[in-house]
Amino acid sequence: MTAPDEARAAPELAVLSVMAHGQSEAGAAVALAFLEADADLDEERRSVYTDLAHLERLLRRAAVIRDAAQLLDPES
Repeated sequence: MTAPDEARAAPELAVLSVMAHGQSEAGAAVALAFLEADADLDEERRSVYTDLAHLERLLRRAAVIRDAAQLLDPES
């Protein structure tokens, strides 16, 4: 989801789109659409959705670190 209007109409889908496609070539456009939608949300939903988007990024980084550690030490 890269269109801000679509993200505003379905903010839940926008955050899922960030989680699924944030690291892809379209990641910047997806994130910008999410930020447009995020601005129109109430504080509670904005906080939850932003936390979910950040959590996804942290989980991807953790998986990369785990995989790298396993490559360096397959016994671990």
